[in-house]
Amino acid sequence: MDKQTDTAIARRTFLGGAAAMAASVAAAGPAMSPADTGAPVGIYSRHLQWTGPLEAIVVAKALGFSAIEWSVRPGSHIEPANAARDLPRIAAATRAAGLAAPMITANILDGDNPVTRGIMEACRAADIGLIRGGVAYPFEPEQDRQAQIEAAGRRIATVAAAARTYDVAVAFHTYSTPGAIGGGIWDLLPVMQRFDPAQVGFNYDTGHVVARTGQGWSDALAAAGRHILSVSAKDFLWAHGPRGWQPEWVPVGTGMVDMPGHLQLLRQIGFEGPLILQAEHHGLLGRDYGEGGPAVPRVEFDQLLRRDREALAAAFSNS
Repeated sequence: MDKQTDTAIARRTFLGGAAAMAASVAAAGPAMSPADTGAPVGIYSRHLQWTGPLEAIVVAKALGFSAIEWSVRPGSHIEPANAARDLPRIAAATRAAGLAAPMITANILDGDNPVTRGIMEACRAADIGLIRGGVAYPFEPEQDRQAQIEAAGRRIATVAAAARTYDVAVAFHTYSTPGAIGGGIWDLLPVMQRFDPAQVGFNYDTGHVVARTGQGWSDALAAAGRHILSVSAKDFLWAHGPRGWQPEWVPVGTGMVDMPGHLQLLRQIGFEGPLILQAEHHGLLGRDYGEGGPAVPRVEFDQLLRRDREALAAAFSNS
């Protein structure tokens, strides 16, 4: 059986038995509360694409996470073309297990294409109010930088208009990749401030922003303020290799990111959005759905993710 056939069968199995299986997931016991963990920490579903969506919910719950950020991208549990069918059912199963489904990730750069609008409509049907934009507007090195930022702003305006129509918000991810507009906050902030945060803002990535801004991360975070809609938590160390100095992702609390400092400043600016673990170390970011098991043995997988969640919870308590 090839990967495509196997993955299609797995999705059909989920869709055919979602209600009964969601009940069994819920029967596994209550999810850990914020009081149990120190903070309501969610997990990005890409870490769990080695298994089906319902087992992913069981795993997330067993590891103590309070929410799942579901990916709606090619190769994920929910293909963009199937979002209208799959997202409401997976969100319902997540909530039946006592976990939150506060946001998704999707590759959104423009608001006037049918795929974007279809995903936004699926979010409305699933009662999900936030989408992390999973791609960045790129700088072209030979073109005027400010003109490119303004061009990105015009595309963001189309996203904001569509978001208003479907009653969702889109949080653009801050990537440290060279040439990614918005990665360090400052270049895109004047544009973002033109829009209502109820429609568009930033998904602040702790690792990427620190890699991009260094000690200036706190200035960038404070300046963005209410335009930060969600946070992806990760940590890194600088490593030198064939491509020069690059971020090397490491477990939370072992790298360059001052996580308690981040969480303290987020409290000060009144941040109340989702806090989602993105563990990219040890290959944990994962494979496409249907491409095999986790990158490390299952026992180690559980230990690594549980440790990162506990480190985030401890940082929250110490902030």
